[in-house]
Amino acid sequence: MPFDPSGLLILDKTSGPTSHDLCRKVRRLYGTRKVGHTGTLDPFATGVMVVLLGKATRLARYFNDDAKEYVADVAWGSATDTADRDGAVTERTDVPLPDEVAIREAMAKFVGFIDQIPPMYSAKKVQGQKLHQLARRGEKIDREPVRVRIDELELLSRTDAGFRLRVACSKGTYIRTLAEDLCRALGGLGHLASLRRTRAGRFTIDAARDVAELEEAAEEAWNDTGIAEARERVLTDALMPMLDALAHLPAIVLPDALAEGVAFGKRPPRERLPERAATLTGDVRLLDSNGRFLATGRVGTGDTEVELVRVLVTPDGETT
Repeated sequence: MPFDPSGLLILDKTSGPTSHDLCRKVRRLYGTRKVGHTGTLDPFATGVMVVLLGKATRLARYFNDDAKEYVADVAWGSATDTADRDGAVTERTDVPLPDEVAIREAMAKFVGFIDQIPPMYSAKKVQGQKLHQLARRGEKIDREPVRVRIDELELLSRTDAGFRLRVACSKGTYIRTLAEDLCRALGGLGHLASLRRTRAGRFTIDAARDVAELEEAAEEAWNDTGIAEARERVLTDALMPMLDALAHLPAIVLPDALAEGVAFGKRPPRERLPERAATLTGDVRLLDSNGRFLATGRVGTGDTEVELVRVLVTPDGETT
């Protein structure tokens, strides 16, 4: 049976490669073209990247809106054209860095919903073009502000060179812009010196794997045994099953007659669901009596059927 990996791979991205580079490496490692991720990291940034493989790419919608958490180092005294350490310095200031009390007072004004102007060096598209592509051609255009949410903003430490922050925020938040705006609010200039994503949704850095170490372990299994299945087992064991990744969604175990119909796109009638599931609303997981993940669904208030959102099985019983 051909190797057909599916699941979530929680990686600890190193500084240097782009998110696209990391996905390309995973494609080669697992031998599949079906690879995606739930949020980019800039090349210099490190930390949690949630990579989806195989059938799990169909479930991206359940992770794309996840909140994120970061530890960020802010360098005080200069601004760059990219708002981070990779850019060219555009301005400098001799204004001394304020004390911790002043920094915390300024930070408090950024907690909650705020508007950010997307940086020119970003992947955001305007009129069909990515801003960073325009910036590299020397173009600068007006950008509409985007509303983001800062849930927590904590000062971890302060030095003469700058300060370290912990940021919990909504998706789409530009930490570079936050660092730059915060420094201007303090009466000076600054840019992002380092960035580490410590959490993406429910996935934390503690559970993340280094892709180079995973490559090495898979190669070792192959060299030790000469058996392809041994290498594949190492790679499969590194994946989080789709059912576990969506464990926050209530599970409905369908009677066999209803379970068989899901593969044909038949919506389970709400009145025929098990008693405990009949009152559920929102996103759900649909399972058969053997615990096989059939589909994700959604139940609205007043709905008489479960809407099938992502069907993961085919009429012949195979998982798609």
